[in-house]
Amino acid sequence: MDHDLEPTIDDYERMPTLPGGQALDVRWPFESSFRPRAIACDNTGKHLVVADDFGVYSGRIVFSPEGVEVVVKDPPIYFGDTNLNAPKAEAQVARKDARRLRQPANTLRRQPLPPSFAQMPRCTALEGKQLKDVGVVCTSDSNHEYCRVLVLHSNGRHLTECPLYTSWGTDARPVVSTPAGLNPSSERPVVRPLSDWKISGSWLDHDHESVESLGVNPDCEQGTLLQSMEDHAFDPAEVGCTIIGTSSGRVVQLRRHLSKEHELVPEWAMQERRGKVAQGSLQLFPGGFLMMLRSEIGLIQAINPEAGSLLGQWRLPDSADWFSISGGGKTLFMLGRERNPNVAEENRHVSLWTFPLPPELEELFTVYPEKDD
Repeated sequence: MDHDLEPTIDDYERMPTLPGGQALDVRWPFESSFRPRAIACDNTGKHLVVADDFGVYSGRIVFSPEGVEVVVKDPPIYFGDTNLNAPKAEAQVARKDARRLRQPANTLRRQPLPPSFAQMPRCTALEGKQLKDVGVVCTSDSNHEYCRVLVLHSNGRHLTECPLYTSWGTDARPVVSTPAGLNPSSERPVVRPLSDWKISGSWLDHDHESVESLGVNPDCEQGTLLQSMEDHAFDPAEVGCTIIGTSSGRVVQLRRHLSKEHELVPEWAMQERRGKVAQGSLQLFPGGFLMMLRSEIGLIQAINPEAGSLLGQWRLPDSADWFSISGGGKTLFMLGRERNPNVAEENRHVSLWTFPLPPELEELFTVYPEKDD
């Protein structure tokens, strides 16, 4: 086992600090009580999700001359739409409305702004479950875009794929029904899971070890063009498609069971480090490169999963107490709590930050080309 994840004092003093970041102006759902636990985004860095203990919320990153912001996603385009220009026109209006959110302070006081994130459709497989971590996989062609959220839940023993976006008034078959007494024009739809995998637990030390963190490789698509919203997008068959971290510090690559299609088993422990691999601390980039947040020692590290070797490491800025990392395209995202020793940790304000990808990693990562909105 390669233990090069533990830097010496000299290593720490010589390593660079992560390039300067920017705190985004984010309005959390349930502003006074929302406690985000983990963040994830797709390979382009434009579709962003945050999860608390029981729900997943989605937003879209918009880059404009005025800066970077998170807005509720534009209306998606579905198969079955007869007028493809209409949704595009609605999307343009939505973007214009988002820019109108930048109003003078006196206007903002009169009219509260909506949250930056919208709750995803209710997925039946997640009902009553406590969530551990999340990932996002999006596929698209010239007219259609399908985004799936992958949720680690049930004490880290299940991985479930659900539609991230949907809407009322379409023929999308994952929509189950309108719950009794609810208005379909205003309430969230209900969707079925697209795939569900059990993570084998016989290899875990049940007295001291649990699965805490998840990284999914966006390259691991099912390999065929999706025909409808009910097609699953993610295929974890190969080694390196799914990486998990445990409370005992193991970073483990999973693959699909040889004979059980819906079970994932460990292939090898690519790293073992001191301290747990915390919730929200793993991110796989296209090409399979792993980014790992080490908040307990103030670092982020880039790892080659094939060899388990360290590619680079950077000190975290002291702007916040960082606890979750994600990234896509040329951007890293991190969640951080304000540093205020006079306030209990659970009550400290959480902010969302964006950082440019370190130049050294741009040469290593397979960066997907930018797409026009």
